[in-house]
Amino acid sequence: MIQAFFRGEEHLFNGTSIYARGNTDEGTWKEHAIVYLDFGEIGKFGMSNHTAEQFKTKLFNTLQHITTLYKVRKWGQDLGTLIGKLYYKFGKLPVIGLLHSGYASGIQLRRAGYTLSTWKSTLHCSYEELSFHH
Repeated sequence: MIQAFFRGEEHLFNGTSIYARGNTDEGTWKEHAIVYLDFGEIGKFGMSNHTAEQFKTKLFNTLQHITTLYKVRKWGQDLGTLIGKLYYKFGKLPVIGLLHSGYASGIQLRRAGYTLSTWKSTLHCSYEELSFHH
């Protein structure tokens, strides 16, 4: 339901107090760009040996899907650049970052030798550049 809210699907909220408030500071309904990263899905490597390279490949494929969905070009495989392009494409509305991280995926990532610092280098942007709201 949170994705529908940020996609601006106001008809789903008809008859609720949310409907009258909208999904912007102005009280209107507008579509926001959503960057949804499901680390439970990205972290699935099957029964083979888990590697950081497999994680990078699945993460890249997920980001590539987002660029295709929103028709973003020349993002340089950089999450910060992608978010910046989405910000301007959607009229300077906040880009909504939705992250899903399951317990099992964390175990898989640790087995793959992935730590928070390697996530940072894989995403090619500093955490200070990103602001995710829940």
